Amino acid sequence: AVCLFDTAAASSFALPAPAVGLQFTFVNTITCTADHVIKTNTLNTDGFLGGVVSCSTGGSADSFSADADGSNDHITLNGSTTGGLAGSRIHVVCIDGENWAVNGQLVTSGTSATCFGDAQL
Repeated sequence: AVCLFDTAAASSFALPAPAVGLQFTFVNTITCTADHVIKTNTLNTDGFLGGVVSCSTGGSADSFSADADGSNDHITLNGSTTGGLAGSRIHVVCIDGENWAVNGQLVTSGTSATCFGDAQL
């Protein structure tokens, strides 16, 4: 499924219970002015694995990965350093009964920072 962050205001997507093969693509159609959050269904149990590439409007690029043990269960796009500018895209696919593989390209401003956390950043 394709999920659009199409409002600048704060918004949140909670993923469903993990089932192998479920896939979601999240796209920012406009730049957010408050947090856009993607979180797992069961906090502290389900988690993200993988990473994203961030490209800053200032001309720099960086990459960030979720904790290798799958403990991060939130992705926060803040409209600046952690992504969420128009064109940001994150794809998740469930790879087992509790983990979601993540990849994506984030458009950031300022000094890029990780979007992954154990809670909303």
